[in-house]
Amino acid sequence: MKTFIIILCLLSQVSIAVSQDVKTKKELRKEASLKKKEAKEAKLQQQFKATETLLNSRNFVLNANTKTTHSGLQRDADGGLNFISVNSDNIVTQTGSNSGKGYNDIGGVTLKGKITKWDLLKNDKNKSFNLHLEITSDLGGWPYDINIDVSADGRSSVTIGGSKLFDGNLVERDYAHIYTGDSYFVY
Repeated sequence: MKTFIIILCLLSQVSIAVSQDVKTKKELRKEASLKKKEAKEAKLQQQFKATETLLNSRNFVLNANTKTTHSGLQRDADGGLNFISVNSDNIVTQTGSNSGKGYNDIGGVTLKGKITKWDLLKNDKNKSFNLHLEITSDLGGWPYDINIDVSADGRSSVTIGGSKLFDGNLVERDYAHIYTGDSYFVY
């Protein structure tokens, strides 16, 4: 009888130890979800740092995916014709289309100028940036303001003078495929 009780106690301890090692499906799903969330946060942080480096380099192009019409409608845009190109203190802002002549011979307007004010605000909580530029055009006249809201992955929204111009993606200038039109006005 003593032997039976001892064996019963040993078996119960072994079964408790084995049951502690076995995880339920719920615990396994929770662990997998936690790992996935950590990987996503690490990727977002990496993208955030890469975007910050790109912005601070002052050597990038913002290619448009969509542009906003005068009536406020969103239209698909050719990123090679619709862009903002920043190279140190120089900037080219261009709109264009595949149809129509326009002031720049590609259906839009091309403004080249100098960046006179550069304010880059970093939002660590939301993993985003706001870039405010003040530009003086080679054509003269008053300076104009460009505001660019940038997410961690480089998706951007551009506002000029309070009006939304386009949405697009930041890329390094070396990898941008852009065509710059003429930067003069015909009267």
